[in-house]
Amino acid sequence: YDPAFLLPALRHLPNGAGVRIVVARRNVDGVWRLVGLCPIVAPGGGRLASAARGWRDPLTALGAPLLDRRFYKGAFDALLHWLAQDCPRAAALSLPMVRLDGDFARMLRGRSQRLGGPLKVFDAHERAVLAPGAASAAGLSAKARRNLERLRRRLGERGAVGLDIAASAAEIGPAFERFLALEAGGWKAGRGALAHDPRLAAFAREAIAAFAAQGACRIFSLTLDGAPIAMGIVLASGGAAAFWKTAYDESFAAFSPGVMLAAALTDALARETTFAHVDSCAAADHPMIDRLWKRRMRVGDAMIATRPRVTPAWRVVDLGEQTRRALRGWAKHAFRRLVESRRRQPFKQ
Repeated sequence: YDPAFLLPALRHLPNGAGVRIVVARRNVDGVWRLVGLCPIVAPGGGRLASAARGWRDPLTALGAPLLDRRFYKGAFDALLHWLAQDCPRAAALSLPMVRLDGDFARMLRGRSQRLGGPLKVFDAHERAVLAPGAASAAGLSAKARRNLERLRRRLGERGAVGLDIAASAAEIGPAFERFLALEAGGWKAGRGALAHDPRLAAFAREAIAAFAAQGACRIFSLTLDGAPIAMGIVLASGGAAAFWKTAYDESFAAFSPGVMLAAALTDALARETTFAHVDSCAAADHPMIDRLWKRRMRVGDAMIATRPRVTPAWRVVDLGEQTRRALRGWAKHAFRRLVESRRRQPFKQ
């Protein structure tokens, strides 16, 4: 929810319509200061109780509200109070993809105990993060390191292998255009590549430019004779960073350029002293980044009641949430089974 990310997302992404940005302010020394912010999708019409949801797009790595460290408990209470007053059907607030092992999670548990109601967590899992002072080789076995070095030598037989890091606003603009082209030419073409959808491309260009203007974006490029064959984008916010996007040229897949880039990027980021950690933004048990980054961050969706005590409305929302997620899981499983069965069928002319 960094402004450089959230505002372009709401302007351009298709699911940004209907989002309300709830703002909490506190009188500090006679001045009303912003102490909390959360984009909310309020429940629609109907008679049954429902949950208000923190807005999140799949391109957003985390969905925790922005809260002032000094006043975060009061700011969050104000958010719940606003929901109870202005959205009477919102018996709960569901926050997507939040950290479950840090200060925010402890605050959520404390608020739920104070309210006398439960805190529900859904789809909890761990994903890789890079700790300060770590090294890329630390996560690889000796055999894996030798294999990566062998692949790099083989790639070097085709030309000069290098690493380029775009850090200034003047460098990042052209580098990002190269990233868009590289991603669009790979396996994501037509299935999530930013350049494939004009709205996604407009959002990404605006967000990257905003981060670059703050000195909070870096684009890493593994190059062969100066041309990128793998690229990665790192965004910084709030004392942490995120390995947001990566892409590689599939014609060089035999050389594992994505792994080479991640290893080089890790070496560079491990020397940083400005980041508390770097979030991989990866799925759980990711086959590549999990080998390089050994530290884990626990994330998941959290749901908390907006009113004190366990009410019938809360029970309705809780049951509905569990049912919705169970049906979604069943549908995904059925779809995978269908795809696998079709792959096993012999080809018929």
